[in-house]
Formats: sequence, C-alpha cells, structure tokens
Amino acid sequence: MKIIKKIISLALMIAAPLISGRAFIEYANVSFLDKKPSYPFGKTLMHTLQVKDISYLSSYQNELLTIGVIFLIIAVIAYVSMMIRALINLIWLAVVLAVGYYIYNFIGK
Repeated sequence: MKIIKKIISLALMIAAPLISGRAFIEYANVSFLDKKPSYPFGKTLMHTLQVKDISYLSSYQNELLTIGVIFLIIAVIAYVSMMIRALINLIWLAVVLAVGYYIYNFIGK
C-alpha cells in the first residue's frame, strides 16, 4: 500500500505541473493571442465540462483557467508535502546526531 501511495504522489508531482502549464498556455493562446482552441485535453471532455449554470465553467477560457489553477494547487501541495517530509527526516537526523554527540562527548570520556 505504501508503494502505491508513493507512485501516485510521484505521478502527481510529474503530471500536475505539466497539465497546469498546458492549460495556462492554451488559455493565453486563446484569450490573448486570439488563436482557435486546440482542445489539449480532448474536445468531448471540454464540452462535457462546460456548464452554463456555473460561471467559472461557462466558457472554454474559464475551463482552461480553472483546470490550470486546480492542477497548480495540486502540484504545490505535492511539493510542499514532500518538503515537509524531508524537513521531518532532517529533524530526526539532527536528533540522532545530537544524541550521538552527547554520548560521545560526555559519556565516552
């Protein structure tokens, strides 16, 4: 179970920035450069996501912006959680080294 969890988190760390970047690039191309939509995530998916009742999913540009922001948040959460885990490991390493230093310096003499 732990291996599956690590594989999923690694996949999210790789895929989320790519998806977010592609959505933001497509948003910029369509909104600011007046290019035609290229539907990077599939035309049927984008039409399925368009909901006229929800304002942030009402148009193609808003959908892309929403997808970009959501996956950017997922990427940030994945990287911050990785950094917190690394910091906790460093704290444990510092505790072990401090105990080892204490034992070597005071008890070993």
